[in-house]
This record gives sequence, C-alpha cells and structure tokens, in this order.
Amino acid sequence: MRSLKFKRLLVLSNSTKSANQFEFSQNLNLITAIDNSVGKSTLLKLLLWGLGCEPELDTSWTSQDCKTIVDFEVEDNFYRIQRYKNQIHLIENNSPVQEFQKITGEYSKKFAEIVEFKALLPNQSTSILETPPPAYYFLPFYIDQKRSWANAWDNFDNLGQYQKWKSTIIKYHVGLLTPEHFEIESEKSDKKVTQKTIETEVVKFDTAIEVVESYIPQN
Repeated sequence: MRSLKFKRLLVLSNSTKSANQFEFSQNLNLITAIDNSVGKSTLLKLLLWGLGCEPELDTSWTSQDCKTIVDFEVEDNFYRIQRYKNQIHLIENNSPVQEFQKITGEYSKKFAEIVEFKALLPNQSTSILETPPPAYYFLPFYIDQKRSWANAWDNFDNLGQYQKWKSTIIKYHVGLLTPEHFEIESEKSDKKVTQKTIETEVVKFDTAIEVVESYIPQN
C-alpha cells in the first residue's frame, strides 16, 4: 500500500455560514488546546470523514449542514476530495473533477486505486467480492479514544456491511494475505457466479422438457 500524507483540511458550514482551515506539516503535527471539548478529536475525525470513513461524531457536528475539503498527497501526486453528506468530488492533480454519488462502489474502487489497497470482501447479499470503502484502509491507523477500549477494530460506523471481515482485513494489513490472494479469490468468485448462472439455465431447460413431455402429444 502507498502512504497518504494530509496537507490541508477545510471545513465549511452552510447552516452557520462559517468556515475554518487547518494546514499540516510534512512531518509531525501536534494538536493542543487549553481546555477539553474544544474539537481536537473532531478535527482528526473530520480528516477521515472527508475521505469517506464514518467515525463517531458528536451532535455539535452532525446537527450542522457541513462539508469538508481534504487535500492530500500520495507519492507526490496531489488529490483534493470534497465531501458533502455522501457525495464525493475528487480532483487528481490537474485532472477534471470526478463526481460520485455515494461512498461505496466506484468511489471506493477509485480510492483503493490511489492508495493501492487490494483487499476484497464478499458482498453479504450476492457473495461477490468487491472493494470495501476507505474505512477498511484506515482501520489500523486510527483508534477511537472511546469505542476501541470496549471492542478492538471498532473505530468506524457501518462496518457490518460485510460478514467476518476482521480476519481478512487484519491478515491483509499485516502481510499474511497478498494482492495475489485476492486476484485468485476474485477469479474463483467469478467462476462461481458463472456456474450458478449455468445451473439456473439448466433447471429452466429441464422444466421446459418436462412440460413438453407431459402435455404435448407424442405424435
């Protein structure tokens, strides 16, 4: 996987008509405040929320009609992502804006391509392997200060869309599962879908033959 470096976060509120901007240095960044409950944790969470994750945010954020713009670099390539609700707008270097109406699907594939995240997980309803959302890329790098004490790897909401995902994602992040493993699993999954389609067609033909033999006169 490629490393991702945050450069800037812009937060805009439509309801309060206000905004704020935070820039990040190339190396270490220390966020401090004199008092608690002034938004340090929310600032960190918004970086991930802006890229498509679902960290647990307090009501002071969720009650406002806000959007974020996150600038980041991956191997000297510049990216800018704007998120408003579940809508994503992506700029890659100087390319035209790419628009996505939801986090899953094509945007998840695009983000995984940017950071070379090769893990695949089976869809609960179809069992077809698909690229999971960005949260599964960030899981080892973000620890929620409240939720993780009770349940490890429970740092984001909406992770239940895949069954038994923890074993696969953990093994991938620690290097026990390689990209080649998922290529093979994807081929197996495609063949199973093809086999299921063929079996369905065979059943249709068998049924048609039974109907013909039962109701059509032999002569």
